[in-house]
Amino acid sequence: MAIRKDPYRNFRFQVDIDGFDVAGFSRVSGLGQSTEVIKYREGGDNIATRKLIGQTDFPDIVLERGVSEDIDFYYWASAVYNIVADVIPEELVKHMITIRLMDKTRATVKTWVAYNVFPVEFSVSDLDAMSSGVLIERIVLANEGIVQVP
Repeated sequence: MAIRKDPYRNFRFQVDIDGFDVAGFSRVSGLGQSTEVIKYREGGDNIATRKLIGQTDFPDIVLERGVSEDIDFYYWASAVYNIVADVIPEELVKHMITIRLMDKTRATVKTWVAYNVFPVEFSVSDLDAMSSGVLIERIVLANEGIVQVP
């Protein structure tokens, strides 16, 4: 009898910044890349278009439906404002983050590492004591590269 292997469910994502466990999220998007294709034609070759590899771009990573008890995570989320105000240098705000997909037993299934990451948006859901909803936090992170780690 063959052993059935189910696909991994979207269960839980753990986020580390520079190796320190800081937050857990239940929704992550933007893990990918796109590379521009530069098309050109050689003189006298009217049959085919040639293609060159162009610039690679990485979309913003969006972490949603999460919560962090780490106050440094919140300081980092507001650090871009301090760069604009010349309070801290830019290189202290860009960090390496690790996003780990966890299964139901909290074992790591897949890992992605993003480089030179900095926050560009941070928000908290409406605070409504009469609502039965849960507090949802959302952070958008710009990055300069992402890889999946084996």
